[in-house]
Order: sequence, then C-alpha cells, then structure tokens
Amino acid sequence: MAAPVAVWAGTPGSDPSSGSWVGGKVVNPGAVPLVLWNLPGSGGTLGTCIDANQRGPLHGPYRLASTISDPVFGELNHLYAQRSTSDVRLAELSALNSRRYDTVDKAQQWSYVVNGAGGMSVADANAMLALASRLAGPYRVSISWPASGTRVDRPYLATVAVTSASGAPVPAEAVGVAATGASLAARTVTTNAAGRATVGFRIQPGTAPTFTISASVQSWTKVSTYTAPGEQRMLSTAPPTTQRGSRTGPVDRDRDVNLIKIRTGDRTQTPVPGYVYRIAEHTGRVVVDTITTASTAAAAHLGRLRVGETYTATEVGRPPGATLYIPAPASFTFTVPPGTSTWTLVAEDPEVPKPTVGTRVGVENAIVGQVLTDTVTVDGNDGEDATIRATLYGPITVPASGACTDLSLAQYTAGPSQTFTATVRGSDNRGNGDVVVTGPVVTKPGCYGWAETLTLTPSGATASSPPTAPHESVLVTAPAVTTTVSARIVVAGTSLTDAVVITGLNGQGATLIATLFGPLPGSPRHGCAENTDAIWRSAIARSGTGLVVGSQTMRVTGDGTYTTAALVVSRRGCYTYLERLTPDSTPGRSVTTSYGMPSESTLVLAPAVTTRASAAVVAAGGKITDAVIVSGTDGVPGTVTGQLLGPLAPHDGSCSGLNWSQARVAASLASLATTGDGTYVTAPVVVTAAGCYTFVERLTLVTGTTPVVTTPPGVPAETVLVQATHAVAGGAPTRLASAPPTRPASAPPAQLASTGPLRPIGRALLIGVGLVGVGTALASVARPRRGRG
Repeated sequence: MAAPVAVWAGTPGSDPSSGSWVGGKVVNPGAVPLVLWNLPGSGGTLGTCIDANQRGPLHGPYRLASTISDPVFGELNHLYAQRSTSDVRLAELSALNSRRYDTVDKAQQWSYVVNGAGGMSVADANAMLALASRLAGPYRVSISWPASGTRVDRPYLATVAVTSASGAPVPAEAVGVAATGASLAARTVTTNAAGRATVGFRIQPGTAPTFTISASVQSWTKVSTYTAPGEQRMLSTAPPTTQRGSRTGPVDRDRDVNLIKIRTGDRTQTPVPGYVYRIAEHTGRVVVDTITTASTAAAAHLGRLRVGETYTATEVGRPPGATLYIPAPASFTFTVPPGTSTWTLVAEDPEVPKPTVGTRVGVENAIVGQVLTDTVTVDGNDGEDATIRATLYGPITVPASGACTDLSLAQYTAGPSQTFTATVRGSDNRGNGDVVVTGPVVTKPGCYGWAETLTLTPSGATASSPPTAPHESVLVTAPAVTTTVSARIVVAGTSLTDAVVITGLNGQGATLIATLFGPLPGSPRHGCAENTDAIWRSAIARSGTGLVVGSQTMRVTGDGTYTTAALVVSRRGCYTYLERLTPDSTPGRSVTTSYGMPSESTLVLAPAVTTRASAAVVAAGGKITDAVIVSGTDGVPGTVTGQLLGPLAPHDGSCSGLNWSQARVAASLASLATTGDGTYVTAPVVVTAAGCYTFVERLTLVTGTTPVVTTPPGVPAETVLVQATHAVAGGAPTRLASAPPTRPASAPPAQLASTGPLRPIGRALLIGVGLVGVGTALASVARPRRGRG
C-alpha cells in the first residue's frame, strides 16, 4: 500500500484508505512506507508492519495474535518504538522488524536501508540492534551497603545495581525500592550510566535482629503480533516483566548486660559475690577484662553488648574459701537476646561436693602368688572426673594375735609400700559407684593394708580411707608341704602311705597330687641316702612312667594332715614320694617337694631264710644244731629265733610226710643277733627221746617287731630222726637239754640295733630307731601301679 504522495517523512497523519501514522519515512519512489503506525482499535499500541502484501492499517480493530519470547527485539522496540525517535531510526526499526518477522519478503524493506534510502544506513540499524542485544533482559538486580555493622538510627546508603542478561549495566532504568525494618529516603530511583542507583536508609528502633531492602525493575523480553482482517500484520513490544532482588543484613543492636553468680539449682537465684570473669567476643577480642560478681546484678555491669552476638565468659578467679568451684571447662558462651531492657547474665557453678569412699579388699585371706585388689565405692560425686591414689602397705610382720586388723596405722605406714592409680569418669553415673584398683602379685607373706585417696577435678574435693579401716587388710601366707612316709625300711609286698602336712593355705582349697616313684638301687652301706633329687630327676627323665608306682589326686580344703592311699611296693630298692600342691587361687604357682628326701624315702628289702640241721639221724642223747642262712637283708640287722618241734613217731622209719600241726615244742632256741646276710648256727640241743624232730626258724629285722620270714616245719633239711639207745648206766633218766648257741667262725659278731642313722658296721647296715614293723610273711610281688610324676 502506498501512502499519498503528499505525505513526507516525519509527518504524522491519517488517510481514510491508509489508516494513521505517528512518524517515520515514506520511501519514494517505493511501494511500502516505512513508518510507525498507531494501530486503530489496539488500545494505543504503536507498531510496524511486517506483511507488505496487505493493505496498511486502515480501521482495525487490531487484536493480539501472538506473544513471542524475544528479549533482543523486545528491548529493540522498547528503545525505539516511540514518538520521540527520529524518523530515520523509526524507518530503520521498521526495516529491522520486517527483516526478522516479515511473513512475505524479509529482504524488501531491508533493501531500503541497504540502499540508504531517506538517509538510512546499515551501520546505524546494526548499532540499534547491538544496543538492544547488550541491554536485553531479563534484568538482574542486586543491592549492597557498607560491609561494617549497621546500627540503629544512623544514616546509611544502599546501592541498587541493574544489569542485563549479558551482564551489561542498564542505564536510565526506574527502580522501585522497599524495606523491612528500615526507613527509605525514596521509593523510586533511576539508574545512572553505570546501571546503579542509590537510596538512603536508617535502621528503625526495635528488637528485630535483621533488616531487609528489596528492589524491582521491568524489562521487555517479548514481542506481540497484532492482526485485523484484510490489513497488514503488525509487530509491537509486549508488556514488560518484573525482576526483583533483595538483601537482608544484621542489625547491631546494643543492650545493657549485668552478671550474677548463683549456685547450680538455686531457684531463688541469690547472687554469690567474689567470682571473677573475663568477657570476650567470638573473635577472641576481650571486651571486659575483669568483672567481679557482687550481691546485686547492677554491681557487675558488663556494659552495652550487641544483641545476637555470641560472647565467651571465662571464670578466672574465686574468693578464698569459696563454696562454689570453677567447673571444667571454666568458660561458657552466651548470646545476647533481643530486647531493649537490661539483660542479666546468670553464671551457675555447683557447690564443692563432699564425696565419700567405702573400701573393701578383694580377699581378706590370700596366699603368695595372688593378685591383691581393692574395691573403692565412690559416693557424693557431682559428675566430676576423679583420680584414686591407692597405696598398698606391706608386708608387715603378722602380730601375735594372727589378725592384721590388730596393726596400728603407724605400723602400716612404717612398712614398705607401693602406689597405684585408677580413674573415675564423671560421665558414668555422675562419677559414683565401684572402682576396682588392681595391685601386684604378692610374693611375700605378711599383713597388707590399702589406703585410698579420691580427688575430684576441678573442685579439688577429696575423700580418703586408711589401711586400718574395716575390710582393708589382707593376711598373706605362703603354702608349704612337709611329708613323712609310713616306713623307712620295709620288705617287698608291704603297703606304703605318705602323711602330708599342709600349712599356709589360709583357708583356701587346693589340689594335691602324690606320686610314689621307684625303685632305684640302694647302697649296702648308705641305704637310699645317695639317691639325691638330681639323681631321681635324671632317672625319671630317662624312664618316664617306668618308675611310677602309683599316683593319687586329692582335694585339699585347707591346712591339715592328709594321708595318701596305700601303695604296695613289690620290688627291692629305694622309693620316694613327690608331692605337688596347687592352690585354687594360684593355678600357675604350685608347691612341690623334692625327690629323695630322707623323710620321703623307703628302702624295700626281700629277705630270705634257709636252714640246715646238723644231722639227719642221731642217737638219743645226742646234740643237734641248725644252721640258719640269711640273705636279701642289704646289711640290715635283725634277730633269729626258733623252736625244735617233736618228737613225732616216724612212718615206716621215715620222718617224711608227717603232720606237724599238733607237734609239741621240744625246745625254744636262744635268739641269734644277725648283722646282715650270712649263716648263723643255733646252740646245740640234747635230744633224748626217740622220734622225729624238726627245726622252725623266724627272722625279724629291725624294721619292726613282726617276724618277716619263717621256715615251715618238716622241711627235710630241717628234720632229724632220733633213734632209741640203751639206758644210761646208773639208771639216770635221759633229759632234753639245750646249750648256748654257737656261731660260725665266718659270721661277724652280733650287734644290737642302732638308735642313730644308718651307718656301716662291717658289712651290716644299722637302721635308726622309729622304723615301723613289717609283716610276718614275705608277700607276693605285686605289679606296680602307673601314674604321673
């Protein structure tokens, strides 16, 4: 549509066939006018045509067809679609809009710019587009003020900065400002060439800890298209959008603060004077070097402190004899709350506690090798950590009464001592309850006593208990074992036992293992004395269980004498007992006797006796003797006694096979002292009556009074046949008489039993007094029982 030829650049006007325009440039000659149109029926919207094939704006009404998000062209039309814009730039704006949004030929109107029609230029049009690109929204709004604290009722200046989406400052932009907690000097400000605007403000009185300033701006980020039937499509800027920004800052409000000190839990909050504090900011800067609490709050004025600020109060001193104590840690923090009246800071400390300790030893009767402990019961602690210093006194000589409780404090403290410590955690049951103090493994017997001192931190309160307190002393004894075998010399087949005397168990239980070892060879001169502990150990190491006769395990319930079960010794030689006592409380610490101790050693003999009558046949009135052959005595002396039984009538002239059980004693033989192995001859006996006679002999060693070996009657070598003879001249009767015994020349002189230790006399071995007797017969050899040593 061509405008009338009478219309020239910058001439607003209207035509019934062409609508109305508010400015621009009519390109002549040309088919399209480049003008800014007032769109009829659009509510006063100004726009440029973007559809050259239709008639220009005539009558409308124009209606909104679409809204397009285009921040650059929205800003372009916001900047230049105005009546104040020059005709040339209005024509260039129209060409730019058509070049982007023309629905028919985007190059047609742009060609006028390229050709410089009417003074237009590409450079100027591109400059317009570049400016719109740089200032395109959406805008960004920020607010700032001085970094230092803001205080009440002082003037401050806030700066609002508006930047485009690309970060360029937006000049000449109207900014709306508002505030909370502050008053503003203006409600609207305009940005300068740097995109900044300033507004004055003051913090309002009150208790709010913060204030806020906000700002809002509008940006044109969209374009709209308008249409009317049969008329050109028009482009215009769309309504603006709003961007906002805000900032909240703290208010440095001051408040008067006083300080009082009270006892923890005091609901009346009665001030306690004399406690010294230092007050510092959270940065560490000291604001009050020292302030001392008084009986009133006003007397300890900290000055004006900032509301909302956190401070640290450190207790640095307390009055002499203070009833309250500095807690651990001595510092606490506080924050001044909002408000305008004077605020009182309350510092609480607990009263110095009065703790107590009760003590009890782990055991009041112990033995060497046990660990001594003491249980300390703490009461009255108020939750403080604490240290227990424990002193163990001892060993102290046991008093004559045998009770360690009879010792005085001076006697304990004058003795040796050891120190131990234990800790108490205040967080566990407020530091109350039982604490076990572990002492040493006691190595010496005697009396021991515990002294305990409890010290609380930081109050310094203490409590103590002396070693003379009830249940604080321990009697320690050392277990000991002494033993005695039932016999020092016995014959094979005899049973042995061991009497074990146990002392020092202090009422405790234990396990006793008694083991009998043997045999080892004995000495004809010294018996078992040469078998020392070392010899026994070496022999047992070589033979292992081969030397174990038997072993017995016994439960021991305390001190006393315990006798082992009998064990039969069937082979000749030396035997010894070994005892091992293991207390229940010290399983790794046994008491053991030595091998081969005299009181634990036994010599086992296997004596034998054979006899031979001096003649097998004699005439009545003749004399007969008996040769007693002793062997297996290992030189132990003894006595041979005997009898001559008879006469019995012979059977078919022979003494064999006779029953001697009812034979009478024809003569008792005089005793023969023996000094060991050898042949001993009885005194002659005169036999006058005819018949069969037999000798019976009995050997008794000095191991006891019981005969140990006897010969049976009727043994051929012991039997004599006495034949009848004619009467003696003179008619005198014939008598059976005995004469003093004779001793073979090779036998040593007889010796009496010695009352001292074994000692050699010739080839004989004399045995001391006190040995028990042995059985009347030689027992059969028993198999030794196995056991552990």
